[in-house]
Amino acid sequence: MKTKIEIAVKETNLIKVAKIKNQLQQLADLDADILDKLIKIKKSKNGLTFFKENWVMIESMVM
Repeated sequence: MKTKIEIAVKETNLIKVAKIKNQLQQLADLDADILDKLIKIKKSKNGLTFFKENWVMIESMVM
């Protein structure tokens, strides 16, 4: 069963709104465990800093 959730965004540029919509749809496809882990990273200043500083390496490892 799917549940519909509405999210209001402040962006008015239609191209950016379409991109945000696509990104949210991709997040919605993740399982709850992965979403929980992403939220923990988002809440952790060290976690966000790690991702920002090491993104190129992380991206090359998973792509």
